[in-house]
Amino acid sequence: MRDIFNNAVSLCARIHEKKFLVLNFVLVLLLFCVFPLFLLLKGADVLLVRQAARNSLKLNQELEKNLDELSLFSSNDRFAHFLLNSVCKTASGTKRDIREAQQQIKKLHHAYPGHFIFVVSDLAGSLNEELSEEKGFAYLYRQAFSLFDELEASQNTAAINSMETRLRRLRPLLGDMLRENDLLAPLLPGHAGRSIMVSGSEKKFHLWYGKGQDFRIMAYISRDFIKSDNGLKWVSTKLNTRQNHIVTGYTSFPPDMDAINRMLSETEAAKVIRALAEHEEIRAKSDDPEENSQISCRFLTQKYRGFSYRKKTSGHELSATLALAASIGKALFLILFVLGVYNLRNPISLSIKLKMALFFAYAILLPVLIIASITGEYIQQTEAEIIENLKRQSNKTLEKIDSGYEWYLVQMSEKVKKLIDQSYADLLANGEKAKWATELNAKLHEQVDHDEVFYIDSAGKDLMFGFSPRVTTNHTFIRKICSVTIKLVIANTPDDSGSNVYTPYYFALGGHTKPGQINYLGVGDVDLNHYTHFSTDSERNLENSYLAMVLWKDARLQMNYIREQLRKKSLILSQGDLAIFNRESGELVFSPFTDQTGMLNFFNKLEGMQVSVNPALQLADNEYIAVAIPGHKLNKLALVTLLPRKLLTDKINRIMLFAALAFVFLCLITSTSAWLLSSWIFRPLDELKTGMQAISEHNFKVRLNVVCNNEMGKLIKAFNDSIETLQDLEVARIVQESLLPDQYLKHNNIEVMATTKAMSRLGGDYFDILKISDNRLIVFVGDATGHGIPAALSMAMAKSVFIYESIDNTDHVKIMSQLHALFARLRAQGVKDFMTAACAMIDTQTGEVEIINAGHCYPILLKNGAKQAELLTKITGLPPGFSRNLKVVPTAIKLEPGDNLVFYTDGLVESCNAEEQIFGFTGLQNAIAETCNADMRLHTDLIFARISRWQTEVMDDQTVVMVRYS
Repeated sequence: MRDIFNNAVSLCARIHEKKFLVLNFVLVLLLFCVFPLFLLLKGADVLLVRQAARNSLKLNQELEKNLDELSLFSSNDRFAHFLLNSVCKTASGTKRDIREAQQQIKKLHHAYPGHFIFVVSDLAGSLNEELSEEKGFAYLYRQAFSLFDELEASQNTAAINSMETRLRRLRPLLGDMLRENDLLAPLLPGHAGRSIMVSGSEKKFHLWYGKGQDFRIMAYISRDFIKSDNGLKWVSTKLNTRQNHIVTGYTSFPPDMDAINRMLSETEAAKVIRALAEHEEIRAKSDDPEENSQISCRFLTQKYRGFSYRKKTSGHELSATLALAASIGKALFLILFVLGVYNLRNPISLSIKLKMALFFAYAILLPVLIIASITGEYIQQTEAEIIENLKRQSNKTLEKIDSGYEWYLVQMSEKVKKLIDQSYADLLANGEKAKWATELNAKLHEQVDHDEVFYIDSAGKDLMFGFSPRVTTNHTFIRKICSVTIKLVIANTPDDSGSNVYTPYYFALGGHTKPGQINYLGVGDVDLNHYTHFSTDSERNLENSYLAMVLWKDARLQMNYIREQLRKKSLILSQGDLAIFNRESGELVFSPFTDQTGMLNFFNKLEGMQVSVNPALQLADNEYIAVAIPGHKLNKLALVTLLPRKLLTDKINRIMLFAALAFVFLCLITSTSAWLLSSWIFRPLDELKTGMQAISEHNFKVRLNVVCNNEMGKLIKAFNDSIETLQDLEVARIVQESLLPDQYLKHNNIEVMATTKAMSRLGGDYFDILKISDNRLIVFVGDATGHGIPAALSMAMAKSVFIYESIDNTDHVKIMSQLHALFARLRAQGVKDFMTAACAMIDTQTGEVEIINAGHCYPILLKNGAKQAELLTKITGLPPGFSRNLKVVPTAIKLEPGDNLVFYTDGLVESCNAEEQIFGFTGLQNAIAETCNADMRLHTDLIFARISRWQTEVMDDQTVVMVRYS
């Protein structure tokens, strides 16, 4: 123990002695390790959370899409339509012929034996004895097919003549429950089509009809098929075959554990059952976000619930792999960052470039991470806030609509009371009851849009029978109860209109009401609202006493209220759009979009009284944030508020813009600080700057001080070596320029203009102009191979020949002969460099020209007034030195006044554009002709300007010598 204490005291003493080193270590650890690591982890977490949210949204959309297909075929009338439609048409919509239809019928009988009875006819209505399973009643079937043809042509039952009479005739054959409003169901497009319920029989429960290429078909569908799970079984098998990583299925409710276990493992099945219980609000929602994102559930029918489950396969493993890779990447980045900071303490082993890179990395990375972290959290908060505000707005709008509904019912009650009171007076005054009933029904329909009306006397007779539409089925029972009620009122309640006088009626039907108001009344599986009014004369005669009852379907009454609010424009949101859905009929009451498929899919996912949110609902090529809330008093309707997601995107873009501006501002500050710091610390940079300035001033005598031994020191040494070479080249350039004559010369009737542009400081192009006598002039153009020193030497040798021969009043033949002899000797000694040349002897009085071409470019002649320059291709020859015994033979031409003779080097014709196309002889000919000008200097300048616009880079020296005879 004493040794441990002594060691601790000794350690503390050493730390105290080196307290500054310890402090430096702590600061480096905090600034370069802990703080960057915290920011990296924070930024990475934000990015991973956003990516996880996007992945979750994408997965949820995929699961919901599967459930949409499952929900579509949960109703077997739609599934029957899908199967039977395939008998008439292919998947692409092409109509089948009778042979193809026969094969499809066999397949259906094989897949679903005993569930379909087919009646097939030709287009004229004659039954096909082979395919039809109903042989009798051919005449009635022909009438049925004729009616279906008319329906297909008009798409409107109201346009069919004698519809009710024809249906009354066909009901004994097709089904006594066949209704006019259902007839168009098999003709509806897409997924809206379905079969029709026509009877309660076992074999002919539903009816479907269609038309092929050369046949008509009618099919009866059994009750067992419609009540079964055939559609769900077919679509779940199809989806699971198509997708390996997602299992889509259905189960009866409460869940069938054995059925789910056949598709999933025991653990996965347990998760699905928990999700179904949460969906039905039987148990609390799980707090595990991963489990919630793997399963989607859907109410399909009263008996079945659907689910779509994402297995932990490749997608989950990929996410785990990405998360692991991100963790490893963060660790590696941290290690490299710490190693880089450690190397900053050893400037000898660290290059200047790496120093600057590390400095900028630390100076810029930290602000970036801070801004990214704050921006990511703020964007998430903004999105959540917008959705929450949309929920509040939806609730506020729904409360407003709900509160107005009660007042609407009061107003409707007053309208109905007024109409019934007026009709009672008319009934007593008018003995024609048929006309009276027709008028009453019309007035009620016009003012209150009712579904059914009873007007029953004390004998139980309904005066509105045959004049009012019907939604109830127990008419006899209602008439009997109303008759008893009238008698009891007359007998027992002399004048008590303020109390419930219809006790027998309401006790019999289970109603609870107050007189003079519209109240809810459930009759069978139909939700109704009703207004009941008792009318009698002043003497309370039984024969003049009537009980009137006006009925509305609950959904119709609520929809009428919504339509009235829409007409008054009282349903206007402060932000976004509004849509309303009839949950009973599955139809949109109001929508701001013409394409209603996406909206209907979203509404159909509403369950119970749950609020549904879709942050990215696709509607009409745009995305919307959608919040759907079922009504409370308007329980048959649901309201959705839609906010264009572009508003959220724009807000996020503004946040990103501010973040980007902040980042740019911080980068500017950091960059400026780094630049200032580098200018103070890195002296080698100042030395290099001094050297570069000296070069720009053509001062090649300056030499830089080698102030360090690292890469910058080596660069300074290389700079000093290069500047010596530049000094030599500068001297050579000055000498070379002194060898060239003046650019312009006029001698008698001849003008000569020469322009040259060297690719490098030492060019290989050479030209010369020499007066031989009072009327003779020699023009010489040469092009040495290569660039730099070798080309300059070739040029100097040509100049020496020219000077030597000009001493003795020479001519062009001697000059070119000497040039041939000189380069022949050089080639014999192994020199590979050579040059091309062209030499012309010009009579300045007459314009006669003799040209010798030694491997040079063809001269170009532009005649006076010509629109096209001529390429003198016949003036050719070998380059100097390519033949020892070459005999030089000039070619003579005659210039006319205004003619231009142009000599040039190959740098012009070989210049290339961005597509690597060469300018060529044709291009040069066009340029010379199109830029022709009386000013020769301007003419040559325009030619070079044309070349400059064409070429992307100067690849060779370029020279033009123009001779004009005036």
